[in-house]
Amino acid sequence: METKYILKLYITGNTGNSQTATKNLNNILEAKLKRLYTLEIIDVLKKPELAIEDKILATPTLIKVSPEPAKRIIGDLSDKEKVLSGLDLYVQLEDMMPERLQSIHEEACLQTSDALARLIGKQAVVDIASQNVRRVEELVPPLSPAETIARVCLPVNGGTKGIALLLFSRQTAFHLSDLLIGKAPGTTNKLDELDESALKELGNIVCGSYFTTLSNHTGIKMIEHIAQFTFDKIPAILEQTMTKFPQNQDGVLAIETEFNFTIPTLRGLRFRTYFLVLFETAQYEAIIDSLEEAERDFIAEAAAGKI
Repeated sequence: METKYILKLYITGNTGNSQTATKNLNNILEAKLKRLYTLEIIDVLKKPELAIEDKILATPTLIKVSPEPAKRIIGDLSDKEKVLSGLDLYVQLEDMMPERLQSIHEEACLQTSDALARLIGKQAVVDIASQNVRRVEELVPPLSPAETIARVCLPVNGGTKGIALLLFSRQTAFHLSDLLIGKAPGTTNKLDELDESALKELGNIVCGSYFTTLSNHTGIKMIEHIAQFTFDKIPAILEQTMTKFPQNQDGVLAIETEFNFTIPTLRGLRFRTYFLVLFETAQYEAIIDSLEEAERDFIAEAAAGKI
């Protein structure tokens, strides 16, 4: 008798991300496993206790409960090869760099979620959207260009030079400030020095987690500077950011993603955010080369029985 798979898919409400992950997973399972599986779809807003029990820090998250070993796959499950590999159904050795970069992003998001939970004393789940790499001039941020946006900016230098931006609406800034400082929801309608300090700390957590994770995987030293907080409109924010790359403004790439913090135990309180990491093209290519080298070293050590 063939092995039956037991799977859990954690989602956050009826978001586009949740619908995409569910559809992608169902298509893969029907094509590969037919009826040889059971799938439980769990909404963290409706069953936060299960999310806590399974230590869910981000959604969508697919858990393969059995057959062992248990595995987790994070994201909208659009990468078919990644899902098949995670389910031990099919592994194809090919260019793994997009997946590798995505896994680094996911790891940073998990660390961010965990750090935020410790900061506010409540479970925080990150709903992760797909990651894209674009030239800055091709960006179409999912935020109104006419709206005033809160920006936390964290530059780094050292082995490479980059800038991370955490962007969210003015109203989200007020709600986040209430949560971070422990004020009653709806209290803040204007930020004071303490509010801005708390939001810069949040930016440090998000941006710093990304750079730290990237540095750990590439071996490239990244030195963080002081986070800056401002209110402005998207065109002005991008224009100001590009002045940090005076030598090569036409060759700057942005790793972009949209993700949302959800606090399941606070009636599903949700914070929409937009995250950008900018590198010059040559620096981005150096990061990819470092990841490839680390991957080759890992494979060689595994083949030699050293790990």
